[in-house]
Amino acid sequence: LAPELISVLQECFLNPDEARIGFLSHLSDQAGFVQPVGRSLSLSRETVQQWLGGSRRQQLRVLQETWREDAVWNELWHVPEIRCEETGWRNDPLLARHAVLDLIETCPVGQWLSIEGFVAAVREHVPDYARPEGDYESWYIRDVRTGEYLSGFENWDRVEGALLVYLISGPLHWLGIVSLGYREGWQKP
Repeated sequence: LAPELISVLQECFLNPDEARIGFLSHLSDQAGFVQPVGRSLSLSRETVQQWLGGSRRQQLRVLQETWREDAVWNELWHVPEIRCEETGWRNDPLLARHAVLDLIETCPVGQWLSIEGFVAAVREHVPDYARPEGDYESWYIRDVRTGEYLSGFENWDRVEGALLVYLISGPLHWLGIVSLGYREGWQKP
């Protein structure tokens, strides 16, 4: 195995993070790295060899583009603080993902920004990034700790804000799109 793949696998298994492992497993399937063979998965040799033959930058680009256009993975359903209920409502993960990527592109390069500041700016300037019609009543989402339904704009921080934190500290970081710095006392979600 290539050193890059070994380091990714070691990172996953030395620091087990079910969210990241689930995400990477889904992404490897979407990228065509694995294929079902009966009741198990097998590596798609040619696809994986081609990917491993690329530079680190090319490898990341493949993963980033696969994620960017993946309509199946829905980050909202993976935010740890909330539980989405299957009641027929739908959100568009591509809409939110592309909006956040567009917002990230407007950030100054090489300058550290706080996640809290970024979330506050999005709330102030583009609060409907995940809900283009601004409908804050039709999604059935509960707070994991309290079981309380989180409807209405007054719960923006607990839904859309939490989604932004998850995107930044999860997929955007895992795919090398953003880097995270930690300050003392801050807990990574």
